[in-house]
Amino acid sequence: MPPPPEPVAEPAIAEPPPAPPPAPDETAAAVEAPPPPIDPRRLAAEVALLDRARAAVAAHDTAGALALLDEHRRSFGDGALVAEAEVVRIEALVAAHRTAEAAGLGRAFLTRFPHSPLAARVRSLITK
Repeated sequence: MPPPPEPVAEPAIAEPPPAPPPAPDETAAAVEAPPPPIDPRRLAAEVALLDRARAAVAAHDTAGALALLDEHRRSFGDGALVAEAEVVRIEALVAAHRTAEAAGLGRAFLTRFPHSPLAARVRSLITK
């Protein structure tokens, strides 16, 4: 019986060297970047405007509330309380019996802010 054939050596495939780990400060900056500081005066003005809108809804002045919320959208479209303003808008629309519009805004809210603590309130408003 002839001897078994000798194994043929496969050519070595050079593997690329591993990528170096990111510098610690780059990783920390990407993951732990603090939110931009909030101007306390701007936040106070935003809160005051939303308080006036809430008071208008409570007084059954839905047109006044919606006007104040339009002002909020113009002045604080990137504000800290955008989600809260949308909930007050939905409340005002429900109070004005504009349920289809309220439901549409409610669905948009739940898409945009699915994990918001206000999500349950929005669901209750649009399923009445």
